[in-house]
Amino acid sequence: MLGMWLSGALSAQDMIITSYDDTIACKITKMGRDFVSFNYVHRGKVRKTILRRDQVRFYRNNYYVTPVGPARSVILPDLNPHWRLAVKAGISYDPTKPPGSLQHELYVHDEKLTLGQHVETDLSWFWSEYFGVGIVFNRFWTRNSMDNVHVRWPNGSVQTGTVSDDITTDYAGLGLSIRTLDLKRSSSSYYQFGFGQFRYRDDAILINPFTVTGITSGFHLITGYDFAMSSDYAIEVQFSEVFGTLKEVKIAADLSSQTVILSKSEYHYLTRFDFSLGIRFLK
Repeated sequence: MLGMWLSGALSAQDMIITSYDDTIACKITKMGRDFVSFNYVHRGKVRKTILRRDQVRFYRNNYYVTPVGPARSVILPDLNPHWRLAVKAGISYDPTKPPGSLQHELYVHDEKLTLGQHVETDLSWFWSEYFGVGIVFNRFWTRNSMDNVHVRWPNGSVQTGTVSDDITTDYAGLGLSIRTLDLKRSSSSYYQFGFGQFRYRDDAILINPFTVTGITSGFHLITGYDFAMSSDYAIEVQFSEVFGTLKEVKIAADLSSQTVILSKSEYHYLTRFDFSLGIRFLK
């Protein structure tokens, strides 16, 4: 097959001069509006690749009537962007339901904490067209407050006052990044999965103010699609999930604090679904 291609298709080769001033002896197979597709010979093998039209400064069909053979000194431009930086924001949903044993007013209050907002940035470096490594930073927050709530304590006494939660969760993770690029090497599907760490804080009021903090490990899954606006940036739509469980917390009130080991029934789950819209830059 290679011999037929060399003796036939290469009997009249085309020429491409790139914007990098490289000259490529090849056979152009398609001249699209946004890209040029062509075959060339490299180390005795026929390869196929594409260039964006803005990377082609000049081309001519049948330029070489006599084949010149593979140009060993020609280095084809790397069409695959290596760096991907994204900044995004959106809404978040915590699927964990409040305990059914809660008093009705406290249950209603906790339910309103299942929706929140987040901001996120992630940076990936790709060593190939498909695979890379990335870091992600995510901040989630949600808050709710109710006044004149009747709180019944375990000893049977009842107090009326304010119930409030102001929750912030920071997540930093490292993961494997996977992408599939379109023919223009700009729009792409993007995936990442990896592990990281949560930092949790709740500035709360249950009649009296107190603060709950905790640190735990977790992992994340990211699925997104980048709609290219140019070769350098795109609009990104993303769905992601983070998972983690707080088994130990520090509770501070007044001038004292204590560390509490939670029982299994008291575990605080940090599972969350994030829906994001943002902008992505490529280099």
